[in-house]
Amino acid sequence: MITYDSFKKAVKDLSFGKKVGQHVYTLIDDVKKESAELKELLNRVLPADETEYNLVKFFKNEFKLSLLSYPTFWEELHPALDESLTIDLSTGKSRIVSFKNKENKPILHRKETFIHSTRPEYILYSRLTEEEEKLGLYKEKSTIGYSHGWQKVLLEKGISIKSHEITVSEPSHLDKNAEKKIDRHKTAISRNNFSKPIQFLLKHNLLTEYKTLFDYGCGLGDDVQTGIGWGIGGILCIVIWRSWFQLLITSFKSNFFLNPPRSFNFFNRIVSIS
Repeated sequence: MITYDSFKKAVKDLSFGKKVGQHVYTLIDDVKKESAELKELLNRVLPADETEYNLVKFFKNEFKLSLLSYPTFWEELHPALDESLTIDLSTGKSRIVSFKNKENKPILHRKETFIHSTRPEYILYSRLTEEEEKLGLYKEKSTIGYSHGWQKVLLEKGISIKSHEITVSEPSHLDKNAEKKIDRHKTAISRNNFSKPIQFLLKHNLLTEYKTLFDYGCGLGDDVQTGIGWGIGGILCIVIWRSWFQLLITSFKSNFFLNPPRSFNFFNRIVSIS
């Protein structure tokens, strides 16, 4: 009978296995070949029923293990979990969780880490994992652990996986509400007063006859027109709705009567930008 200390040491001494947090995942057949103590333990706890448990999850800091059933482990690159049987080795209590009727099942990644490196499949699985990494499939680590999240990533990147073959095609744009190009000038609204930013500048005395504001995205140019009506100069802007000639004349007029030299200076700067 294996003790907790010998269990911890045997798990720690394993030369292979996928380490995730405080757990180690391995193929049961390969564990049996490497560790006599773990082989004896697994032979004792494996149930003699129709469920085929082929992977085991060892707990590093608890006297526990989980037997895992992945029926398509050898057939699929990312097999899905059908059932888990967790056993508390100190009390003998066990708990079964079934995923057989679930649509969104846990799936495996980096399949080479679950098997011993002497297996012939190891090289193939390692190469496929490297290819998936280059394709950027492992970036969304929080969602790809389940089949729905994984399929979403594959669809977005235009990738399909059948058996152990990866095919890359055109990516699919899933989000119909994704950001589209917006013609900013078409969103311009007509006002009969200053825009909020200009009101803020005026409120805090940041726009006076001694200062000039160059408003690059000023919509219909209403701030310039309103400024003329209020006797406020110093507002230059670019508008797509008006010709450059109209724009420059309007801005020039609004500045000239308050500060002629500055008006000519900014007039020349605007022309150079255009």
